[in-house]
Amino acid sequence: MEKLKSGHICYNNPLMLEPIALEDGRPNPNFRLSVRTKNCLLADHVLYVATLTSLTNRQLLNVSGLGKSGYHEVIDLLSSHALKPEMFPSVRLNTEDEIRDFCSINIKPTPQSKPVLKQSWPYIEIKLSLPIDEINGFTDEEVIAVVQPDCQKHFERAVKVKALEELSAGNQELYQMYIDQISMQMSDWCSGDKLREIAVPVAPPECLSVTFKQAVLNEVAKDLGGLVLYSSLGASLDSLNVR
Repeated sequence: MEKLKSGHICYNNPLMLEPIALEDGRPNPNFRLSVRTKNCLLADHVLYVATLTSLTNRQLLNVSGLGKSGYHEVIDLLSSHALKPEMFPSVRLNTEDEIRDFCSINIKPTPQSKPVLKQSWPYIEIKLSLPIDEINGFTDEEVIAVVQPDCQKHFERAVKVKALEELSAGNQELYQMYIDQISMQMSDWCSGDKLREIAVPVAPPECLSVTFKQAVLNEVAKDLGGLVLYSSLGASLDSLNVR
């Protein structure tokens, strides 16, 4: 197979090696697809970004279960990095070795160099405050990679509770009860620690992403920021420190 020529956007581009999902099945934080779209691609053995760029549009549309919404999600995410399907449709790149050879990639993606791609909808950010001692020596990208799934889970639940609260004649008690359940009490040892702020991107539940007010989503993200989620991130932070 003929290799790409120098100057092609995919030439020696480590983004081509980004997996569609992490080894444990979680979405790749550097190429964040919805769970449904990710699962459809994996079921069709589309494992890397390079594979997406080597498919034809028809092949992508024919991925079982993907549908038009999943197709456009993939197209939007690729285009945010000037990529698209059919960049080399005569070759389907399925393995890391094939991708390295065809794209002449001689560097491995690292947490420091991996670009964070934009979603097809605007991200909302939860600005966490975490004790410096627990994340010392790790980049923001490395911390985000391990805490983002938990943040996403709590954000989705909080947004749904907020939506229910708004539908129930403005009764704030239900939403406040949820926030209180996950909030930690400021202990003496924590309040004395030096904190580092990290902005974690989250997305609204698909059922609310279009109809719910952006201002309300931002309010929920603000309510979950600071140290509120810290007590819920213990297992994730522990896994970071045993790597």
